[in-house]
Amino acid sequence: MAELLVMAFDTHNIDPEQDLLAYKLGHVIDVKPDGHVWGAQEKLPKFWIVKIPGMAVETAREYLKSLEDLTNPNDPIQIGMRKWKLDYNTLSTPIKKKLNDTGTITVTETQAIAFMTRITTG
Repeated sequence: MAELLVMAFDTHNIDPEQDLLAYKLGHVIDVKPDGHVWGAQEKLPKFWIVKIPGMAVETAREYLKSLEDLTNPNDPIQIGMRKWKLDYNTLSTPIKKKLNDTGTITVTETQAIAFMTRITTG
């Protein structure tokens, strides 16, 4: 039910504060329903597609939320581009190989949740 467009590399900014707001490896860039036709540029080497047939699009949109400092809940401050990332370093070798060879994997909702890591600092 959901497909994720995931960043396949780190972007950088020479300003350390701005770099916190740059897209990084594993950040989810977009969420679409199953069967979405991705654009010609939405593929390797810049992006991966993660297909999750069992996950609702609304659930997957959680992965688009930015990391915020909520010290003052009435005035949250964005301190990171995303609150979640696909943790590439924890993926098995066969899954990494498939992502790097084809740019696409299909996983269960349980697998997808296990692959995502919550980012706690900017």
